[in-house]
Amino acid sequence: MAQFWGYSTRPRTCGKCNTAIPAGTVALRLSLVPSGAELWRCQGCAGPPPADVVLAVEAPPSEALEARFLARLKDVIRTSRPDWKARQSGEDA
Repeated sequence: MAQFWGYSTRPRTCGKCNTAIPAGTVALRLSLVPSGAELWRCQGCAGPPPADVVLAVEAPPSEALEARFLARLKDVIRTSRPDWKARQSGEDA
């Protein structure tokens, strides 16, 4: 089981005490590796997050990170264009 402190992007429920974890808060994410399931723990059950996690979540994204993201996005867009002239399945030769 892997544990990660993360930023909850949508409302979730604590897997231990069933309290609601609102979107936009830092919570502990437990990833069950064999099954791929995720459990979340609120700060009341898991304790406060480390200070560096809170600073990383609240910090604005850096320009270098945005540049890498945009470069990767351009690569994905360039390589995922469909080939309209390619033969479709079921067509005769």
